[in-house]
Amino acid sequence: MKFYSKLTGKPLTKRISPKAITIFDQGDIPLTSSSNEDILQGGLFAAINSFVKESFHSELNQLKMSGNVIILKRSKHLMGSIVISDQDNIDPKEAEEGINELLCHLEHMCPELAREQLDSGKIEYLVEQYASNIL
Repeated sequence: MKFYSKLTGKPLTKRISPKAITIFDQGDIPLTSSSNEDILQGGLFAAINSFVKESFHSELNQLKMSGNVIILKRSKHLMGSIVISDQDNIDPKEAEEGINELLCHLEHMCPELAREQLDSGKIEYLVEQYASNIL
């Protein structure tokens, strides 16, 4: 953000201000999240998604709950959820693109995922860096 401001003379504004981002492994177990409450919301969403998948053979990608919109996206080895406030008037498509970009970034930066090796510390660090600088 500092570099952008110095180079352009304009402050960098974030596209999305998520309330929470949670990353799950392939078994829908949370690897990292910004708070315990958000892990619960993301975990609840993952459980609901699993139910929908088994019952209706399709995936749920968005859920409104308690004034929040929870968006879920899967990549090859991970699943991510982003929680945004319904009152912030954020386009859910933009939030979906943001979580998709984050998952692509994690897949690229963690080639060990292909060998089914998870380094939750590395994933947590990458999520923090990505979320604080990009979203």
